[in-house]
Amino acid sequence: MQIYTGKPPGMPREINLGRRVVLDMVDGYKGHIVTCDNFFSSYALGTELLKRKIRMIGTIRKNKTELPSALVSTRGRATHSSLFAFTETHTIVSYIPKKNSNVLLMSTVHSDAALSERDDQKPQMILSYNSTKGGVDNLDKIVATYTCRRKTARWPMAVFYNIVDVSAYNSFVIWREVNPSWRQADSFKRRHFLEELGRALLVPPHLVPPELVPSHLVPPHLVPPHLVPPHLVPPELVPPELVPSHLVPPHLVPPELVPPQLVHPELVPPHLVPPELVPPQLVHPELVPPHLVPPDLVPPQLVHPELVPPHLVPPEPKDGDANGAFHRK
Repeated sequence: MQIYTGKPPGMPREINLGRRVVLDMVDGYKGHIVTCDNFFSSYALGTELLKRKIRMIGTIRKNKTELPSALVSTRGRATHSSLFAFTETHTIVSYIPKKNSNVLLMSTVHSDAALSERDDQKPQMILSYNSTKGGVDNLDKIVATYTCRRKTARWPMAVFYNIVDVSAYNSFVIWREVNPSWRQADSFKRRHFLEELGRALLVPPHLVPPELVPSHLVPPHLVPPHLVPPHLVPPELVPPELVPSHLVPPHLVPPELVPPQLVHPELVPPHLVPPELVPPQLVHPELVPPHLVPPDLVPPQLVHPELVPPHLVPPEPKDGDANGAFHRK
């Protein structure tokens, strides 16, 4: 996309701006037909496009020096009449739709003076142009139905609004192609799509609470796992068949769903082993992580704070207690 911001200060006015823009836009293409309006069309543009194996059709302004005066003049010509001019590569037609008015069209696609069988006897060149010129106009019409555009005097904002509108419509078209069964009976598919798109753009995925994740995104058999961030799948919604740690990320397996045979810390991550399930023979801190050792199971000889983490040290006994020998003075 190229944005015209006017003549740069201190620089001469650019000549043949329209031709340069079209050539930049079609760079790398071949075998296509380009439809232009009269700002871009010229005999030189058609010649240059043919060198790139691209053909052109478009209206042309009456002030172009390459036009014969007979094509520009409307004096004495009948309504719905056509006048053609040919070169080896170009065809130009002058059509009179109504008295004292004419339409000029240039084409490197057509090479004859074929007329339609309609009552107005329009040339086939004009019908071809009308059938291909509407892409931009139709897009503008569709985008205007639901638009984020707001009145502004700043051209960067106008460009930004248009980028958002066109991108949203393009994403809607792609979504319909990928999901043809989505809201088949809905008459307002695009509006509902834009509503969901707006909500998704407002909140980053990692900030979406699990309870707000759409239900159709939760079952892993409907959406590939790599499309649903694991942190958005609540543990209670993990299917039982996915509980084994080799099929589901460990942080999604609730402790109560860990199979008994996996309780041993060598087979299951330690953070999934509840303290009450730690075998007695693993109470010693050299065999089990300290945070899994209940305080009441700490051997008396390890009560000293230099040998055991502080959170495992039981309260100090009062004077006269049976364990007063361990009381620090």
